[in-house]
Amino acid sequence: MDRFYIMSITSFNFLCFFAAMLVLTLLNQKIDALRTPTVATVWPKAGQINGAEYSTVLPTETLRQENGETFVYIAEESTSWRYETTARRVRVTVLEQNESWTAVSGLSGDAPVVQYATRALNADGGPVRLWEGTA
Repeated sequence: MDRFYIMSITSFNFLCFFAAMLVLTLLNQKIDALRTPTVATVWPKAGQINGAEYSTVLPTETLRQENGETFVYIAEESTSWRYETTARRVRVTVLEQNESWTAVSGLSGDAPVVQYATRALNADGGPVRLWEGTA
């Protein structure tokens, strides 16, 4: 066999392999983006509920309950190189509530609270994508 013929087959195989790996990498990124929940967030604020002043007030829809425990998810900077933002569960205590707003204690720091998510969030925290225009 001619050396040039063998080299061109080898080069062609390498190019096919490289193209296949590129396509698979792009597909994996798209699938990963589809699996990662997108979240809309709100910032906790001070406010008044039923005439009383509270330092941390959230929309009532941000609260979650499970096994008698009330919690919210906060969006914070991720430690992973793959994701910018992680949602973490934080237990809170309800102080006062009306139909739209809830005063809570137990939130520390200035982190946005997840108001809406396109998919269920992991209880132990997990990657999320921020909805454009939030946080």
